[in-house]
Amino acid sequence: MVSGSGKPGACQDPAGFCLLRNLKHLHLACADQQIAECEQRISCLLDKIEQKKADEKDTKFLEKLAQLMFECLDHWRVHRQAIMEDITQRGD
Repeated sequence: MVSGSGKPGACQDPAGFCLLRNLKHLHLACADQQIAECEQRISCLLDKIEQKKADEKDTKFLEKLAQLMFECLDHWRVHRQAIMEDITQRGD
């Protein structure tokens, strides 16, 4: 429906704003999903590191990988926060 048409179910926002708002919330949901998946992968990797240590195996590579994964997780959290700030500032 045309923006501001006054018809039931019509978007009352400026043209295209409803779509943009929905995309921002979809983007936020995607970031949340990526964060959850990253946390799960890190948890599995940390378990694997502990198993390797118990078996007295070298864990240097896995520890470096864990460090990089924690950095990625931090970046996802910063990205998510930027999305939230954008949504909050615009009142979406």
